[in-house]
Order: sequence, then structure tokens, then C-alpha cells
Amino acid sequence: MKKIRCFIIDDDMHVIVGLSRLINENPDLQLVGFETDPTVALNLIRTGKVIADIVFSDINMEEMTGIELAEYIQHFAYIIFVTGHDQYALEAFSVDVVDFLLKPVRQELFNRAVNRVALRMKNKSEPIRNYNHEDIFLRLDSRTVKQLLLKDLVYIEAKNKWIFCHMEDKSKINVLKSLASFEPILPGNEFVRVHKSFIVHLKYIVAVEGNEIVLKDKTKLPIGGSYKDELLRLMNPL
Repeated sequence: MKKIRCFIIDDDMHVIVGLSRLINENPDLQLVGFETDPTVALNLIRTGKVIADIVFSDINMEEMTGIELAEYIQHFAYIIFVTGHDQYALEAFSVDVVDFLLKPVRQELFNRAVNRVALRMKNKSEPIRNYNHEDIFLRLDSRTVKQLLLKDLVYIEAKNKWIFCHMEDKSKINVLKSLASFEPILPGNEFVRVHKSFIVHLKYIVAVEGNEIVLKDKTKLPIGGSYKDELLRLMNPL
């Protein structure tokens, strides 16, 4: 029997550890990963870098609420909310969720929720997963999620715990996030890390001059020594 793939989204590692234990103790389940940042999780799921049958998600998270997240991913996986606050129960069912579990999660209720998913999977085909490699979503502040078109993203710069997305029209989108957390959500065949502080869209590179790259708009960016071989490989696939 094919195992049910599970992914956890929660900004509390203690909860992730507890859910991981429940998943690993069930022979019908497979843990495919977890993420503490819901916006990173959103982009991983939408682009197909993470494929899950069940997403266990917290509701009350700083970056994005679980309900907001569910609106974007409810067609990619079955959603089970896991939260410490029962006042969210009514609002939680405004999106297509299978169950609502209160922390700390009791094993019998966890198994009941999983069985509900298994029954749905038996009676219907898998969710329609229309993976999107054309855009990503960024949380700009507590009220704003912005769609960013990857085709217009020239390069990403990291500075003082912020990343700056430099767009083709010369605008900049600033996000309080690390470059390391941003890198996994980008298509690896289109974007390349060239420096500890820079990720660049390959299509905008016109030349490599020594330890610098030259972009279409004449911008020059440094190349870190450990990144040069991979850059040249991607620029010259043959």
C-alpha cells in the first residue's frame, strides 16, 4: 500500500517534533518534511518542490495564518489544522480542511483525522496539483502578501537580515528574511547563487568578467570563489 505523505508547517519546533513522532509511529504514513516559515512552505508546495497528501498546519503563525495559507494550498493537499486555540475552529472550516486538532495532540484523535484523509483518498483521486513555476508569494508585513513574478526578478541581494528583490523595472521588494531561506523556493535551473549575498536570474547575465558578473543593465555583481564553478556550469550546460 502506498504511504500517505505528510508535511508539517508550524513555527514551534516542539510541535513539529511531537507530530513527527506520531507520523513515524504510523506505518501508513511518511514524513516528507517540515517548515517553520509558512511563506516558504507555501512556495515549496505550489512549485512542487514538496509533494504531500496531508499538510498539518498551525493556525496562529506570525508570518502568515494557517487559514491564509490553506486558501493557497487547499488544492494541493488535504489540510489538518493543529492549534492550541479552539476559538479558531469555526473560522478554520471556512476553507477546505479535513479536521481540526487541539494541542497537545492526542494519538487517537490524530489517527481519526488521518483515517478521514485515507477514506477521502480511497473514494476520489488525488488533489489537482497545478504546480506553478512562474511566481512566488512574499510576506511583506503583517497584513500584506505580495505576488512576485519570477520572470521579472533580476537578482536578490541580502543585507542586514533583509533581502532585496531587484526587479526588471528597477523597483525593489524588501523582505525581512534570510537568503538561505529564500533560495529553496527558486527554480534551480533559472537562478544561481553567485555570492554569499547574491542570487541571480541566469537569463539576465550577459558576461562573466574575472570575479564579477555583468547583467543586461550593466550592473556588476561579485562572484564568490566557491560559487564560480556552478555558475559557469549552468551558463554552459554543454
